Amino acid sequence: MAKRKAVDGASESKSKSQGSRKSVEIDATDRVAIVSRLCTIKGVAKMGLARTLKALHDKDLLNDSLVSATSLKGYQRQVQKAIEKEALYAQTPYGILLREMDLPTGETKSRSLYYIHPKALIYRVCQINNALFNLFKAIIDVGIHVLQIILFLDGINPGNPVAPDPQKLLQGIYWTFLELPNWFLRRKDSWFAFSLGRELHINNLAGGLSELVTMIIAVFFDDDAHSFKTGVMLSNSDESEKIVFDVEFAGFMCDEKGHKQNLGIKGQAGNTICFDCRNCKNRWCDLEPDQQYYWDPDLSKRKPMTTKHFKAVTKRIARFGREGQTTERELLEKLYGINWIPTGLLFSAFMHTVVDVERCYIRDWMHTLVSDGVICTEIALLVQAFLTFGFGTTTLQKFATQFTFPHKITGNPSRFFKPELMTTDHVKHFASDTLTMSFLMIGFLFDQVVVDVDMREGLAKHVECFKNMFIILCILRRGDMSQSIANRLASVIDKHARLFLEIYGDEHAKPKFHHLYHLVEDCLKMMQCLSCFPTERKNKDALDLANANDRKVEKTAVIKFLHQTLEHWYVDTCQQSSMVDSCVRSLGETTVVQSKSATLKGGEVHYGDLVALSDGRVAQVASFYKWEHDHRIYAQVEAHERISDFNFAIEFETDFVDVALIVEPLIWYRKPRSIFAVVPMY
Repeated sequence: MAKRKAVDGASESKSKSQGSRKSVEIDATDRVAIVSRLCTIKGVAKMGLARTLKALHDKDLLNDSLVSATSLKGYQRQVQKAIEKEALYAQTPYGILLREMDLPTGETKSRSLYYIHPKALIYRVCQINNALFNLFKAIIDVGIHVLQIILFLDGINPGNPVAPDPQKLLQGIYWTFLELPNWFLRRKDSWFAFSLGRELHINNLAGGLSELVTMIIAVFFDDDAHSFKTGVMLSNSDESEKIVFDVEFAGFMCDEKGHKQNLGIKGQAGNTICFDCRNCKNRWCDLEPDQQYYWDPDLSKRKPMTTKHFKAVTKRIARFGREGQTTERELLEKLYGINWIPTGLLFSAFMHTVVDVERCYIRDWMHTLVSDGVICTEIALLVQAFLTFGFGTTTLQKFATQFTFPHKITGNPSRFFKPELMTTDHVKHFASDTLTMSFLMIGFLFDQVVVDVDMREGLAKHVECFKNMFIILCILRRGDMSQSIANRLASVIDKHARLFLEIYGDEHAKPKFHHLYHLVEDCLKMMQCLSCFPTERKNKDALDLANANDRKVEKTAVIKFLHQTLEHWYVDTCQQSSMVDSCVRSLGETTVVQSKSATLKGGEVHYGDLVALSDGRVAQVASFYKWEHDHRIYAQVEAHERISDFNFAIEFETDFVDVALIVEPLIWYRKPRSIFAVVPMY
């Protein structure tokens, strides 16, 4: 009877709530705000949302006051209005958020690129989110009054990845400020969306992507009053505080193909394969006395590209190009690795006042190391070395399956070291899988190879070489940068390069082997160790939006990207450490907030994850707590003491640690007498 009574009570409560829902009147502004938030749901098209709302209304599950007319057409109008209101009509001191620029494609039908105005957007999100405003204020308060903007561009395929449709291919364009904290820049929403443009239209520009990049930078830094050239004024939500700062352009961060298209250069197929070195030649070139091949680790021989040298080179190429002397121009293009693109970035007089060519080519460690990079080559070569001892990928796959992985690493562990995805000198896995395989490989070397006398002697140099590679990866993943860290990183890169060349020879040193040398310089330029992992995650959001819009993807997807951005900043706490899906509990007279997962500097950490602590221990997380009147977050853990390199005692002690001590989650497995956990090495 008690159970039936509870059910009846719930039904009565439901009935009352329905009655109260029907009696609520929602004004026009609130209606638009509610529907605009529904528009941020991933993968939902405008028509699909309208039909869903109409179906809910027909089932008496939706308040009539949500729209003025309850027909399908009425819902369509409301959805359209909700989508465009914030983008087209919301005013900031720097104008509306959504803008449009004409693309001079030369086609009969005019083409446009819809974009989110960067200065208006940053003003709007700082008004929405006081915590984000305070991040900028903290930068200004320490005396930094000029912030640097970095651009990211990448191709996106919303269609079939096996058979891409040229009509659907997009170019995602994002940007951010380098001075923001590293923990913040490691998250996808720290990169602000600029646009999603059709590659088909971009390729029809006379200068291709390089011409588009020129137009984009002009939006940021032209003489318009709404550009960053005039400085930026930001305010918090109630306008009680304001800050002012100037902005300059730092450069581009993207993959090698992106740099090639943005700048209009030859890339690795040219004689000169490095934009920063004017004497670095491909392996097939005949060397002059002052030149060197790109794998040479002696950086004292490098002749850096200077602004003076660059201007002289482009001036000569432009002269032959304008005079129609094709043969002479092509010889210079091949010699210097720069293509003649009259409307491109490198030949724009305006760009020379904004873009510093000495520092605009910025590499990231993801593409250099784990995305068709140096580690991909080295893992494959190590496997070939293992074959001489009678084991290979099957042994590595079996080794991987015994590990317990952090919650954020999903999928079957047998996907690592797949024979069909590995060649004799290359790994074809995704970047995230290659990153995990790097930890598995160093674990295998220390757990299986060095304990065997024969293998330890036969593979000693291989182990030392990969250990240095792993240290490089760990330093870059940590994200911190200073002159002392840079010196340490440069030393390990040099040691690794010389060992690699001694063991494997220069025939396996590919162009990214040279770009690894420049990572130290690029990190010092930014005082950050950034990767493209956050922007690749942002591409997934772009895919969801683009897949839901087939006809007018250029406009609708960009508008929905804007809505998604604003919706995120309405709720984001903008803190280095925060709990996810927390609940409030009472412990006696004390109130605590508890959660099973948290977002920390080293990424997401969940209940059950084994994490590395900065004091040298490893610990399995049980829960996260925040006590009343204490802003810090604590993790309840079972902590294990270190026995040797990657081995830890099975015995543990329960402890509460500040989450600031947590480095990152680990991969691990239980041995008969210890816990084997692959911890980062710095």
